[in-house]
Amino acid sequence: MAACSIRKAPTSEDYYAQAQLNFANREYNAAIENYQYVVDKYPFSPYADDAEIKIGLAYYKMGEYAQAIAALDDFQRMHPTSKNLELATYYIAMSYYDQIGREDQDQSKTEAALEKFQTIEQRFPESEFSELAKEKSQICREVLARHQKIVGDYYFKRANFRAAESRFAELMQKYADTPVAPDALWELGIALEKEGKKYSAAQAFAAMVQHFPDTPYAKEAQKKLKKLSNPSRTRRIRSSWCSPKMDTAKDRARLIA
Repeated sequence: MAACSIRKAPTSEDYYAQAQLNFANREYNAAIENYQYVVDKYPFSPYADDAEIKIGLAYYKMGEYAQAIAALDDFQRMHPTSKNLELATYYIAMSYYDQIGREDQDQSKTEAALEKFQTIEQRFPESEFSELAKEKSQICREVLARHQKIVGDYYFKRANFRAAESRFAELMQKYADTPVAPDALWELGIALEKEGKKYSAAQAFAAMVQHFPDTPYAKEAQKKLKKLSNPSRTRRIRSSWCSPKMDTAKDRARLIA
């Protein structure tokens, strides 16, 4: 009697290896299917945790950002002490980052990306992703600053100086180190002057002279200061508009009043 050969059933390692091959060949749907099989059928396998995070990465590679965020969020919740937490956080951030639209559009994705990138900088400063996160954070901050500037300009051009003031002041308190800051600070000073808030306008112009002396606005700001009263008092607190630690609600109310 001829012996019957018995086919060996695939193991978790087999499914994981196939998923890895699919992933390498950019066959992301097949990779997700095989990774998911490992997670569902072999939850205690040494490959299960990696399979779980790879599902999120595969979704990211396909541009399925909502699914990527959901999968990676699940991974973080289920594995709070994993060595791959920074990897998961980075690709959650990138999933938001890749959806950033024009600067005149809603910036909720930019804000979400910035929050995640800053989390990496704070929680994982020695991570290989820390420097990348720092670079992306700065880009996000510049996008948010330009968005604030666009909205402020909209109000400024329509002579709604109080609304413009609010936008420019917020920009200076959050993004004073971005390229649009000198423009915003100048327009803030003009808006305050238009509102008759000479003291606060002087603060803004003095901050321009102090913090952005090499810009064309600095000379114009000096001219403005000569026309405004209480120059000695202005010099004493002139950097308030560029202080990132100022409490927006409390201190701005005090300065603008």
